[in-house]
Amino acid sequence: MSIFADDMVRFSSVLKIAYNFLAGREYLKRKKFREKKKLISVALPFSDLAFATGGIPVFPIRMEILEINKYLVYLGAASSIFGWKRVSDFLGFIKSSGIDELSKTVDKIIDDSIDTINKKYNEVYDLGIENGISSDFCYGIKSLYGMHVSKGKNCDAVLNFTIRCSAYNKYLETLKTIEHPPKQIWVDIPPRNIGNASEILMDNISRAINQLENITGITCSDNRLREHFQIGNQVKRSYKTILHEIGTSDFYPCNPATFAEILVLLNHTF
Repeated sequence: MSIFADDMVRFSSVLKIAYNFLAGREYLKRKKFREKKKLISVALPFSDLAFATGGIPVFPIRMEILEINKYLVYLGAASSIFGWKRVSDFLGFIKSSGIDELSKTVDKIIDDSIDTINKKYNEVYDLGIENGISSDFCYGIKSLYGMHVSKGKNCDAVLNFTIRCSAYNKYLETLKTIEHPPKQIWVDIPPRNIGNASEILMDNISRAINQLENITGITCSDNRLREHFQIGNQVKRSYKTILHEIGTSDFYPCNPATFAEILVLLNHTF
């Protein structure tokens, strides 16, 4: 078995990340049409407000049809019955049997996952250009615009955070020009050097929460908001640990090539 495939069997959570991202479209359809949840487009990793008000934060590319490696589909189906830990244990058993085909299959699953996501990014990038996004914008902004051109109509709202990047803020304004645009909810982040910056930010967040509550019909209590901020902070701390502590250390918990693939998947899904 290759070192890469061996690592993937040990880090089965990577397979789970790949499956959940690629199968996100069906998950979101179920949430929207069966459970009547509201989909809130969020481009930055600030999903707390959407979750706390009962919405489903979504990065629009997850609503695209993404090709899934057939073996990853099988693993996903098995995990829904047995759980990912038992699936990982089973792969470990097969690995110990010395079956070379498993090595090639696991290698191909992750390669296909990353290739599929990258291909779709390029497609929505082209879609953004075709629909008149400014050539001055970067790859990320052009891709984001293309995602909203393609799937923005499926969202009930877009949660916008103004940041220091002027091009990004201009991009947010251009979303209004898309046909059938979702409702825009703004959280303006004031400059730090303003004396009452904290008060202004709190007011802006409260206003956004009220707008989200009106869309979802669910009231966001202080305890509910605190709970989701704590979960979000925990995720961000873990991601920071991977990037800054493990990524810059002299020792990796796996093969460097495997770690590079893990970082790519984390970057796509964060």
